[in-house]
Amino acid sequence: MPSLFRRLLLSLLTMLIGLSVGLLLVEGGARLVLDPVDYLKPVLSRHEVLGHAIESGSAHHDRWGFRNSEVPDTVQIVAIGDSNTYGVAATSRNAWPAALARITGKSVYNMGLGGYGPVQYAHLLETKALTLNPEQVIVGLTFGNDFLDGYWMVYGNPHWAHLKQSDHQPATAIANPADSFGPERNPSHNWLGWKEWLLNGWPSQKSVAFRALLYSPLGQIMRVASGRNSAQQTAHDAEHVPFSDQTLGVRTLLTPHLRMQALNPEDPGIQEGVRIALERLQAMAKLCRKRGVGFTVLLFPTKELVVADALSRHAELAHHPTLQRLLAGETRLRARVVATLSAAGIPYVDPLPKLRNALEKGPIYPADHDGHPNAGGYRVIAESVKSFFQ
Repeated sequence: MPSLFRRLLLSLLTMLIGLSVGLLLVEGGARLVLDPVDYLKPVLSRHEVLGHAIESGSAHHDRWGFRNSEVPDTVQIVAIGDSNTYGVAATSRNAWPAALARITGKSVYNMGLGGYGPVQYAHLLETKALTLNPEQVIVGLTFGNDFLDGYWMVYGNPHWAHLKQSDHQPATAIANPADSFGPERNPSHNWLGWKEWLLNGWPSQKSVAFRALLYSPLGQIMRVASGRNSAQQTAHDAEHVPFSDQTLGVRTLLTPHLRMQALNPEDPGIQEGVRIALERLQAMAKLCRKRGVGFTVLLFPTKELVVADALSRHAELAHHPTLQRLLAGETRLRARVVATLSAAGIPYVDPLPKLRNALEKGPIYPADHDGHPNAGGYRVIAESVKSFFQ
């Protein structure tokens, strides 16, 4: 009997060792083929000033917590922004800062992170970007959420209370982006179920092979299984507006209800968010001029505005009330931003025309509800920036 137990134990140990070695080989192979920064899930932690930040070195981000291999001593261009600059929906080499580096031959440092807005941009410029002694700073202003992000950073974070307008009453009707900072964004500090642990915990933070599997077609089953309850999913799906245009070969989902929260020019909170954004941009331009550094604003339109010209071919979209209100609101706010930048002598890049032209050549947005460009869209944006400086 003891000998049988030893044989069973030995077989079990052999099987576990073989499995461990196999997993290590798979993981090693995945890291040889794939860039870990594109697959591993970084750990986000709360930050007293910025609201949140990626922990130093997490998921192969650099020591400042940005999507670069390292923090250089000097760089020619610093790109500051949110998820559109980080490069969500594309690999790190296909984010617009990396694409700009390839097509210009200049060194570009990506200082973008999802959820950041004009207040964080100004802080990063002063505390980090200028220490790299750049020739040019390019700040991406995202119309889809930057006014909302700036508003709640000032009215929701005591550190920035000095930027408040004394006679403005904080809004309660518009969503606070900080409300989304929960267990899924910092899983190590919360009690989680196994599904959340798999999707947001150690496996997602450490294993490239697991993340590659998770975002494969097979992994879709796991993601759906971890989703919201059916009532929440139904309400969420109802806010998606399908858009398919055979002439352009475009098929995607629009989210006018979501974007309208941040682009309603009649909302006092959004009006205040615009004031904060323009004030921060002008302060950044002033600081750069003082340091002898070029400063340019890159205007990121919503996906809805990019496809707007094609909506007239689709009666149900041409008369969709929320979508039309969104387009009118964004157009109005863009005019205000452009007028203010022009009056202040601040250069800006508007990639909207090139993005609209690119629709005829292939998809520049994912086919789902994601409002970020894909690799092709980011390349068009990088080309717009390059053309501006030529």
